[in-house]
Amino acid sequence: MSASTLPGHQSQSSLTSVSFLGFLLMSFLTAVTDNMYRWLIIPIAKAQLRSQNLTEQQIESGDSFILSMGLVCLVLPFVVFAPWSSWLGDRFSKRTTTIWLKAAEVILVALGVASIYLGHQPTMFAILFLLGSQSALLSTAKYGIISEIVPPQSLSAANGMVALVTLVASIAGTGAGMLLGDYTLKHQSLLLALVALECVAVLGVVGSLLIQRVPSANPSLEFPWNPITYSWRDLTLLMSDRAVLRVTLGIAFFWSLASLAQMNIDVYVMGELGKTQSEVGIYLTVLSLGVGLGSVLAGWLSGGRVELGIVPAGALLMAVACVLLFVFKGSAIT
Repeated sequence: MSASTLPGHQSQSSLTSVSFLGFLLMSFLTAVTDNMYRWLIIPIAKAQLRSQNLTEQQIESGDSFILSMGLVCLVLPFVVFAPWSSWLGDRFSKRTTTIWLKAAEVILVALGVASIYLGHQPTMFAILFLLGSQSALLSTAKYGIISEIVPPQSLSAANGMVALVTLVASIAGTGAGMLLGDYTLKHQSLLLALVALECVAVLGVVGSLLIQRVPSANPSLEFPWNPITYSWRDLTLLMSDRAVLRVTLGIAFFWSLASLAQMNIDVYVMGELGKTQSEVGIYLTVLSLGVGLGSVLAGWLSGGRVELGIVPAGALLMAVACVLLFVFKGSAIT
């Protein structure tokens, strides 16, 4: 059987097709929703904390806990549910999995707004955890379907476009979440937040429906009842390849630094610079733009190769930037 007669091969379309553009729309809006809801509930939770009769030290500790919970609720599901994500992506059609998970997002954001209305913080962060779980379960289908709807010669470009829209979505979602949080606190109204979140979620479903139909990769795949066993198997496989392990550790290290920087910017801008919560979004947006610019520069400087010499240069630049933030706080250089 030739390559051209393989199932699904002839259905692959270009990067300008309705199918791929719908996929990009879905990917973009998924990241927007997560970040928008996260940075909507964080300022609201912090405002609730300040309305209580607490000491300054208790408020600072509470702020740190709220920021940490915002990160953990989105990241932890990717660790816990990785085996189940792989099962969903292979057991069912990746398009079908995507549609159902995006439909669940519409319900989750409505429940999230309801939890904000009730002022129940544990439920607010529980919904954030469920949104993180939805994104984690979607991840395998989302990235795996690219090779099924895009021809092989366009895979690199397609992956680059997905990375780009995800970055832009993180910036947009963070900024929008901050603005929605500020608006909600000022006007004591959740209507705008509800409309914004539901519109983004529903449009995400529309994007998923535009993706072309693809078959299931392994309809007989058994469900991994014990995800810990499967995760340990994957870790063992990872540690058996030293080169891949080093790359993975490097990625994890820099993502950890980025997450730490994101949380500390909130404290830095409000505590050290005396800015408002809504202004934190500007600094987070600039940080995200820096990540995008750095990614482009890394690709250009690497000249199409895997250039490890950029890693220490990037780490040094991050260290210098942190020192400059301490020395020039309050200045335009910040």
